[in-house]
Amino acid sequence: MAHNIKATKFAQRGIDIVALFAAAFESRSVNGYVPVLREPPAGTTAGGKQAVQHMILEPTSDGEPTITIGHVNVVTRTAKLRSYDCMTLMHASRFAGQPLPIDQARYQALFDSVSDFIRRLGMNIEIETRPPDVAPSSRRPPPPSNIADVLLWLGLAVAVATAAVVVYLRATGRL
Repeated sequence: MAHNIKATKFAQRGIDIVALFAAAFESRSVNGYVPVLREPPAGTTAGGKQAVQHMILEPTSDGEPTITIGHVNVVTRTAKLRSYDCMTLMHASRFAGQPLPIDQARYQALFDSVSDFIRRLGMNIEIETRPPDVAPSSRRPPPPSNIADVLLWLGLAVAVATAAVVVYLRATGRL
């Protein structure tokens, strides 16, 4: 029962911060984007395990991408905010070299205001200046580099299948 109370408590903290964020930034617009702090997923943080809430720039016109600028975690009382340079690199990577549709001076003004907001909440803030590295474990293994690799794997598969057939035939007395 205490686990459910804790999850509700953390979720409520997240919802409270969303309301404070909305009040602080409701009149801000950055090149057709509005800053938004998203609520915890499904109104619960699963006891704090899902406490990350993303800060985004939401487009005011259809067809434009949502841009994630950082996140807060009410459980750890930490936040991460992306610098303009980080944002330009990430956007170019994600959208095939297209420039970030946000003016640097306007983004920096928002960045400074959001940083102050987070610090006033008593949270520690980390500034992300470079896009995060993709963990090697999340990447697909590379395809075989040459025909020799393919033949090696094919030969191994044939050998295993042959061994299985021999074991079966011996077990049934046919060999």
